[in-house]
Amino acid sequence: VEVSGQEEMTEYAISDLYTLAEGTITQPGLIRGIVVSDASSGNIDDNVVAVQDKGAGILMRIPEGAFLDFADECEIFVYGGTLSVENGMRYLSLQYSDDIDVLSSGNTVEPIEISTPTGQDYMAMLCSISLSQVAQESLSKSSCSGMTLMERYGWEDKFYMYVSDNADFAEEKPMSGSGKIVGIVGA
Repeated sequence: VEVSGQEEMTEYAISDLYTLAEGTITQPGLIRGIVVSDASSGNIDDNVVAVQDKGAGILMRIPEGAFLDFADECEIFVYGGTLSVENGMRYLSLQYSDDIDVLSSGNTVEPIEISTPTGQDYMAMLCSISLSQVAQESLSKSSCSGMTLMERYGWEDKFYMYVSDNADFAEEKPMSGSGKIVGIVGA
């Protein structure tokens, strides 16, 4: 991608951001993705949204005054942004709201149906999992926002899915028993 009067810009897949070192991104570049959470309704944290493309997702801290809604397709200029890892999750922090262009709104977003929790493969992505595949004793309430699902395959391997009663991405309220849960996969 070439920007008039500027050097050539790298178009990254979101998965490429996982291969870059933590710190400031010094190469002009952009990512394209769809918003699968909404900061304004407190789905994750203030000014944090989850954005995903077909291969990966990332949590993005957006500047004050920037507004992104669930199902917005956007182009994000990452030059000058900061990559970090917090609590096992990869974050992209942007400085300026001008770094985000909404290309279209109200897109159809379907959660990725997963059968076996493999957290790293779906980090920060919108997924659904059948409750019949999660042992009931593995469900635990979170003290922050809604319910945290944790499926244990031995002590070291954990799978978390964050959902919230007010989440725009959830089709239904968190439940137990049969059915499915839709949420953002986390560490």
